[in-house]
Amino acid sequence: MNAMNSITNAEPNTQSPTRMNPFTKLWWWLRQITGDAAYENYLAHRRVAPQETGTTAMNRDEFYADSLRRKYSGISRCC
Repeated sequence: MNAMNSITNAEPNTQSPTRMNPFTKLWWWLRQITGDAAYENYLAHRRVAPQETGTTAMNRDEFYADSLRRKYSGISRCC
């Protein structure tokens, strides 16, 4: 049940990946690879990196819309 609570919990996991139990470590890795943890990573980066004065962090919807805009606004082709 504890693993399920950590999955549904909105708080980011601040524990180091090397100190997690195997299921939690796998879940952390999967979220990092798929991009599901992108918003939590963004918030963690905002906490440690200096920001311009007067700027606020984007909410989850704004972050998602901004990531889609950045992904599809430029030329994207393989060759």
